[in-house]
Amino acid sequence: MYFEINEFEQEQTVHQSGNFPIGIYHRTLRKSRNDELVWHWHEEFQLTLVLTGSLKLSVEKSDYSVDEGKGILINSRRLHHAVPLTDAAEYICIDFSPRFINEALYQSSIKEIESNSCFECALLTLTISQQAILGEIVEANRSSSYNFLKIYELILSCLNDIEKYPASQAKKEDHSIYRLLDYVHQNYHRNITVAEIAQVIPINKNKCTHLFKEYTNQSPMNYTIDYRLLKSKELLLNTDSSVSEICFAVGFNNLSYFIAKFNKRFNSSPTNYRKKFHRVEV
Repeated sequence: MYFEINEFEQEQTVHQSGNFPIGIYHRTLRKSRNDELVWHWHEEFQLTLVLTGSLKLSVEKSDYSVDEGKGILINSRRLHHAVPLTDAAEYICIDFSPRFINEALYQSSIKEIESNSCFECALLTLTISQQAILGEIVEANRSSSYNFLKIYELILSCLNDIEKYPASQAKKEDHSIYRLLDYVHQNYHRNITVAEIAQVIPINKNKCTHLFKEYTNQSPMNYTIDYRLLKSKELLLNTDSSVSEICFAVGFNNLSYFIAKFNKRFNSSPTNYRKKFHRVEV
């Protein structure tokens, strides 16, 4: 995972480059490594532009395929998640404050977009000039010496292009799922139950299960198991803890069961997965 999230699934990364309220990230997610970005949200808008391959980006309840030469603009405070659709999905992610220029522009133009409860995101097809700026960002990323006039031009052109493309038209949602996901993310290492998760709101177990399936396509317990497996994957990649230590640290109480679940999820035993990918650069 590339970022830290707080108890409300809000990303805690400070998205800033020098004195500019913009975070720029050049990343590659690999299907062979079972990479994904977990569900999270942040105050900033997110502009994701795919360089090679294809990404599946889930925003709230909807899934979007973003292919090479295309992008997606995600509104502020929207829960989202990403997995690669091709073996390697390389992309540039630009997270920018709604007030990235000044308060006057925010109040006159951007606030209307940000506060529109029906607007979650918009898919974008990059123009030739936008692709050229994207190429400059990739080159500048190696030295972090960005041309911010060009970056601002890219962001403004994408904001201006929203009306050209079909945008999501979701109804205002009950964001109880934020709190339910939070409880799982904070307590996955314990032996938690659906009834316990549901009491966070509180709601009944059927409503809890319905919310999880709407947003994650998984039951609460399957989501919890999957999250434990993702955390175990991080520990295998980034620590030298033993497989048994990792098994119990992430909430499994049976080593054989953990290995079987890991093998089913990642098509590899924990030991072989570590041998193949341990401390390999992203």
